[in-house]
Amino acid sequence: AGGGSLTLDLFLRERRIDQRNFVPRPGLGEPLSFRLPPSRVAEHWGKFQLRRDSLEEDDAFHFSLSIQPKPKLLLLYGNPNYMEPGRGGYFIRKMITSAEGRSLPYDLDLADLGRLKEIRLEDYGAVLLADFRRLAPGMAEALTRYVARGGGLWVLAGTSAEPQTHRELQRVLPGLLGRQQSYVGGSSSLLPRPEAIPAEANPERFSWEEFELNQVEIGRSYELEPGPKASIWFRDAAGRPLLAAGEFGRGRVLLWASALDIRWTNLALKPVFTAWLDVGLRHLTRFTGRHRWRTLKIGEPIVRVWEDGEPVPAKVQIRGPGSVRTILLVRERKVEFRETRSPGIYFLQPLGGEEDAAGEAYAVNLDRAGPEGDLSPARNPPWTALGADSLAEDFLFSVYGEEVRGGVLGAMLIVLLLELFLARPRGRNADARATREESAVPVAREEQLSA
Repeated sequence: AGGGSLTLDLFLRERRIDQRNFVPRPGLGEPLSFRLPPSRVAEHWGKFQLRRDSLEEDDAFHFSLSIQPKPKLLLLYGNPNYMEPGRGGYFIRKMITSAEGRSLPYDLDLADLGRLKEIRLEDYGAVLLADFRRLAPGMAEALTRYVARGGGLWVLAGTSAEPQTHRELQRVLPGLLGRQQSYVGGSSSLLPRPEAIPAEANPERFSWEEFELNQVEIGRSYELEPGPKASIWFRDAAGRPLLAAGEFGRGRVLLWASALDIRWTNLALKPVFTAWLDVGLRHLTRFTGRHRWRTLKIGEPIVRVWEDGEPVPAKVQIRGPGSVRTILLVRERKVEFRETRSPGIYFLQPLGGEEDAAGEAYAVNLDRAGPEGDLSPARNPPWTALGADSLAEDFLFSVYGEEVRGGVLGAMLIVLLLELFLARPRGRNADARATREESAVPVAREEQLSA
């Protein structure tokens, strides 16, 4: 780089969005900060590009960052008063959308249950179905299809539910709600079963004991009869289930056996309500909030594993630099691509999807462990010093080395003379050997004549 100032450009999806000037320093130097613009797109890929550099091999660094977007939630309610203060809908909306209580990473849409036919359920990570007495024809089927395809459904009992209210959803639900029940003494407490709650739903690994659950009061609830495969997350002091979890198709379902109105429970008024709601929504939407870098070195394989609940394609297409395309079959929820021979962005796209979808991006770079770009002083300079008084001689010596032709010819002559000396007949043994050879000739002739 020569110690001068360099210009570093940030390209996002092939568009330059930022630029920094800096002076290279030995070692790590000082970091440069770039800010990505706000976007609802999960895939962020691009490159950092040097404007001027005499070493072109590592002028670009490609990157790919997958940011899991906030899931969209749909709150469907059958009671037109459900969003009033003191009702369950009021507390849910305040926890997610209000400025003073925005502590959960979700986007919330509200809709009356009668508008269900106008809504694309596939646009939502989870649906909260609350406070209804019965479902109109076709609603149960639409919700069943949504869950079977991977959606999340949380049924929140209302204040006027009847035993037959949830019968149409019994294929999906992890249990059935029966008649209302009251508690001796007027209320009961809320008791969690941490061993039943999946770890992915509680990434912070907090303890429920931190929230003073003894201050939570459940005044009224419905009898909950769990299904054979249901998991009970919360129960009352008597051990009766209050929150059951289950699965249907590729989706997940929660069933809450009480209303969230303050006339039924003070749960929404307590600090534990935030954790209680977030754990349930994380489970339904599979939201982890992870930032995943997909950056590799040349020669390292691209490995994609589909987790439980993700739709698995039969095959995928890998599109690398230069629009080179490769089709791979998915085996046991996994695909592996090893031909990462060139730096750049590689796109993995399930076949059968939308043609214009970019797919998942993977960045492949040169191995930065090499010496190029290392500005620290070298231990041995990569040049040879020449004397000012013997410039020509030193240059020839450096290029061609020392003249050894005369020595080699002298050594060859010595070897030749030594070979001649060793081959010469010597002493009495040589004369005797010559006499035996001469006497052997007439004997051989006599043997031929006698024959």
